[in-house]
Amino acid sequence: MFGIHRETFSDVSSVGETPALKEEIQDVTTKLGESGTLTCGIIGRPLPEIKWYRYGKELIQSRKYKMSSDGRNHSLSILSDEQEDEGLYTCRAINEAGEVETSGKLRLQAAPQLHPGFPLKEKYYAGAGTSLRLHVVYIGRPIPKIMWFYGKKPLNSSENVIIENTEIQRKDSGYYSITAKNRFGMDKQTIEVNVADIPEAPKALVVSHGLRGQTSSSGAPMDSAYGELFVESVRSIREFYISRSVKKLRRRVDKTKLLQRPPEIEALPEDISIEPGKVLTVTCAFSGDAKHIEWSRSGRIIQVTAGGRFHIDTSEDLTTLIITGVKAEDAGTYTLKLSNELGSDTATVHISIRSV
Repeated sequence: MFGIHRETFSDVSSVGETPALKEEIQDVTTKLGESGTLTCGIIGRPLPEIKWYRYGKELIQSRKYKMSSDGRNHSLSILSDEQEDEGLYTCRAINEAGEVETSGKLRLQAAPQLHPGFPLKEKYYAGAGTSLRLHVVYIGRPIPKIMWFYGKKPLNSSENVIIENTEIQRKDSGYYSITAKNRFGMDKQTIEVNVADIPEAPKALVVSHGLRGQTSSSGAPMDSAYGELFVESVRSIREFYISRSVKKLRRRVDKTKLLQRPPEIEALPEDISIEPGKVLTVTCAFSGDAKHIEWSRSGRIIQVTAGGRFHIDTSEDLTTLIITGVKAEDAGTYTLKLSNELGSDTATVHISIRSV
């Protein structure tokens, strides 16, 4: 596939010849960890100045970027050490008569890897009759084939790498594996799922410090007041029945409210290192009903404004912080807070900006 090019001409013919494109950049595919070289042919009089860019940011000669030119043929070699080195690269030639540019893409092939920044837990707990959703983040090119297994039995996988089983039962307990495979290799992880029965709500709760006929401060009966009563996880359901937060001798318990819980952060990378000028994305997977989602830095809530560099994209169970044109002052510790009326969960990620 050929790249794209753009030309600019001067109205003054006496200054020389506008740079002319003789050979466009072609897209290049190489393996991650190896060098990929983009080349083009451009001439002009006087000899044009050659500059290379990645997504509009000028590149400089370094261990990572090697540039060469013989007056006609120009090349850029990129030593790829991360998947983010993929992208659009541009060669621009400029002299007194005008300028011309051409662009092409570098694509990186790599064995699949289940993203270490978004690890799966070794063990998951769920209640019978509820649903369990597992999120998997992976990298690799060509795009890996994803397969789920229950023991040795293959399961159907979906394109967005989410497998969901509604109304799971105790028989669904066991070991599940996910594999990501392409022609360069394979990655695999096994997790354990423990499904427990949810007990029937009791008709009465007896606690030593309960007061018969207790009312709220407003004088209303407390049968409909749930206060701080909630279930943090399936493992704590039984603890609920002996909880000292119960303030009434007898009270009706709504089973649907027992299943409500605060939001929980499932996966958030701990540390991210990025070069200035790049686009930073920090994605967090969570469970539960997150009614309020708040990203902050050094105690200050991040505000999203039209035309600004900070963006927040949130779906049903994912929230992503996006920073365009990363700058050195963007380094620091960022905090994500999820909350609803039952509680909250927080996690932090440290962003460092490395020099090119």
